[in-house]
Amino acid sequence: MSQSIPNTTQQSIATSQNHNFNATDLQAALATVFSPPPPSSISTPNPNSLQHPKTAHSYLESFQRSPLAWGVALSTLTDSSSSPNNGASTASNNANANRTFFCAQTLKIKCAYDTHQISGPSCPIPSPQVKAGLLQALTAHTSPPVLSQLSSALAALSINLSWTTVIQDILSLPHAPKLKCLLITGIAEEFAHGGGEWRQATSWQSRDVFDFLSGCNQSEVSGQILMKTALDWVAYVDFPPSVILQSPNLVNGVFESAKINRDDESVDLIIEVMRRFPSGFQENDELVSAWTSKVMELVPVFTACRTSNDIDGVRSCVRVFTDMGESYCSLLMDPRDLNQKALVGLVLECAKVEETEVACITMNFWYLFVANLERLEPYEVRQKKIDYFTDLVTELVVVCCRLLVVEEGVEEDGDFEEEAKTNRIYTSDTIEDSCRLIGGGEVLVQIGKRLQAIHEQAPNGTPSWREIEACLFAINTQSNPKPIMRQTINILIGRYGQWLSLHPNYLSDFFNFLISGLKLPATCSSSALAIKSLCESAPSAMCGPVLSLYEQVLGVHEGLNIKDEAMLLEGVCKIMCKMTYAEAAVTLSRIMQPIGSQLEAASSNPNASPKQVNGVLSRLTVVVSHIKIPSGGGPNLVLSLMQQCWPMLTKVVERFGSDPVVAENVCRCYKHSMRNCKEEFFPLLEPVMQQLVAAFEYSFRSSYLYAASICITEFSNNPAYPPRLFEMIVSLSTSVFKRFVNIEAFTSNPDVVEEFFYLLSRFIKYCPNSLFQGGDFLGQALKCAVVGLQVHHREANKGVLNFFETTFQFGLDNQIGQQERHGLERAITMSGEDIVKGSCHALMGETPLFYIDTGSGSLAGVLYKLMTICPQQVAEWANKTVRGSGCNLGPYKDDFENKIIGLLSKPLGNRMEFNRSVRSFNDEVWRARRRAGG
Repeated sequence: MSQSIPNTTQQSIATSQNHNFNATDLQAALATVFSPPPPSSISTPNPNSLQHPKTAHSYLESFQRSPLAWGVALSTLTDSSSSPNNGASTASNNANANRTFFCAQTLKIKCAYDTHQISGPSCPIPSPQVKAGLLQALTAHTSPPVLSQLSSALAALSINLSWTTVIQDILSLPHAPKLKCLLITGIAEEFAHGGGEWRQATSWQSRDVFDFLSGCNQSEVSGQILMKTALDWVAYVDFPPSVILQSPNLVNGVFESAKINRDDESVDLIIEVMRRFPSGFQENDELVSAWTSKVMELVPVFTACRTSNDIDGVRSCVRVFTDMGESYCSLLMDPRDLNQKALVGLVLECAKVEETEVACITMNFWYLFVANLERLEPYEVRQKKIDYFTDLVTELVVVCCRLLVVEEGVEEDGDFEEEAKTNRIYTSDTIEDSCRLIGGGEVLVQIGKRLQAIHEQAPNGTPSWREIEACLFAINTQSNPKPIMRQTINILIGRYGQWLSLHPNYLSDFFNFLISGLKLPATCSSSALAIKSLCESAPSAMCGPVLSLYEQVLGVHEGLNIKDEAMLLEGVCKIMCKMTYAEAAVTLSRIMQPIGSQLEAASSNPNASPKQVNGVLSRLTVVVSHIKIPSGGGPNLVLSLMQQCWPMLTKVVERFGSDPVVAENVCRCYKHSMRNCKEEFFPLLEPVMQQLVAAFEYSFRSSYLYAASICITEFSNNPAYPPRLFEMIVSLSTSVFKRFVNIEAFTSNPDVVEEFFYLLSRFIKYCPNSLFQGGDFLGQALKCAVVGLQVHHREANKGVLNFFETTFQFGLDNQIGQQERHGLERAITMSGEDIVKGSCHALMGETPLFYIDTGSGSLAGVLYKLMTICPQQVAEWANKTVRGSGCNLGPYKDDFENKIIGLLSKPLGNRMEFNRSVRSFNDEVWRARRRAGG
């Protein structure tokens, strides 16, 4: 850079336009903020002086926003007196350090957000002098915190000013290779945020960067820093692969470091180059070939590390070889004979290392390897390639059996540590992938050989149960990992339900084994799951012992938690679905007899607790959810069951309906009953709706609103029901409007806010006519929703926005009638101004905003659809409500008010363009708020 800031003019540039912003006042304010004197040593300062903390803070914030801050910050940073002085006092050096860091931080903020202040004829300091001053400041300081701030400032300035020669200017700095590495890293990390011209120019200078790194003397800058700089450049910057090939000194240095030091930086760089330039692209072929040769030179290092038990060295080599397999997987699929077995065999050797955690690094490679093989076309080519690798895949199965062995000490309280569980899942997935390549039969043969070897090689003829369990787990490739051998066997039995249905002579023994497992706390859940799986997979074989099964369930009832019992009952219900109507009716009566007795006791016993009630409701819900029997032979069994239970359910709701868990379980029972019975549920629909309205009125639980929405989705298609459903909506809304009298009531019940507005949205989708013809009801609901926008709760906010968007979407439907259109127009007239005001406040950061432009229910979607319906009114409302709104945006308030009015007044483009404008506006608002302290 040819331009610089002359020392003789620095102060005059900074203070020529405003005497309040100068180095002396800045030092005084910083001293107040960072080094306040003890309270006992001074009297209370004048509130208007810079010795007062509040005044000092205000001064510094104003300084950072001022255009003159550019000059003051640069003059301070380039002044030699700002550096630490060994001859100065500690207090003086601390004061200088505080001032220097503050100025560096200020410059970083200015470069990121305020570069418009150094453009044009009236700017306090031209941009070329800022560039020169920043480079001068960088060479004047050695403090890491200051250099970090200035490095970020340089990267931001280069992007915002499209400083295309920034790399050349960095490399032309005298000496300071460590500083140059820091600055190059900063530029690389911000590469994606730059404009097209700047990115292209920076990319073209990649060769200069690699030449600089190749020529650095490691006595001046460590190899780790050089590797880290190169790594960041490769990771973030777009450049052609030829640049790396033209830097042989750097490449050789990287691999020598990996061989000798095996440091993370060199290994990460080797891996990043492979990921950045994978095979399968013609422009990468030369680099891929050269890199493969270099990586294969690490094989002797890998062997030596395994021999010397150097775990860190083994891990580094495994990472490199595995990533090479992943990045160059397309080469493995190449029909040409390129000795691909060598690379796959190398990864297989990596999977054989003693450390399970290191060996499992390879598992992602095997997933990609199988996926790529399966994508090969035509079939003949695919099968030929599979045959080529079959011996390696076969060996992989045996290796995976070893990796599945759970080491002693890993288990805690009957469960694996998280890492061990994860490794087991990945390993079992790899075995499943192997089945798809070489066939499940061959995989079972290899596991069988492994089991045989375990028995033959066992000391004293007693094999390790852990190794046996690992082989059984390998067979059970679809199950979730469990720590105890019996749990694995339980799940394995469940997975083989279809096989047992074809071999019923084995069923009795396995079934008794599972029943015995129900009595053991450690295996209860896995046994229940296995029994349910058998009922699903082999219902014909299980039809006989179904009642016996239930009797045994009752026998161990005290030892089962409700979740495990629910799994068993679900299995019984699955079997009943295969019975005739008469058989199912008799069996259902046997099943419901104890459940009905429990429900009767819970509803009438004065000492019953909500916990007892919840257990009974859970059992009842399982039954009504999973019994699906055609009603051709008589009345609907689920409806009959619910009618019999209705008096007891009514008592339960009256006594315990305010309990949130009871309310949720009751409503789940109603939901599944309605969905199971469909139109046959009509006889109970009216009592259910009345109960939901009454229960919600006194309990104010959101579960009843959700159950009401299920009534709408299931029964709105019957022409007779929309008016009655609308009456239910009005009654529920009356309770909501009565409670929601202020924002505190909304904030205290976010779940009700969410479910209520989703309920209204669902009504609009399924039967809107009643709502839009219902007088002022819709307008009241919209006004209520405006208050709901202020609730600081993500899902509540989503429910409100979804309601707005669904309402306005209905207005855009060309098929709606004139009466419905008039109803919508009346509602918008009542509440439109409030909606626009609330939306503007949310966009300007005054109220919560979680969904700007994504999904069904976003603020951009609401405004876009409202502007489509009534663009002129929206513009008028925006102009009326935004002016003088009191938004906390400091000096930026007027500017943003004008911007949002313009945004809501201009002609609409397409939805994507409007979304981008809204998001961009909101992003600007939050940047301004951070600057204004709002």
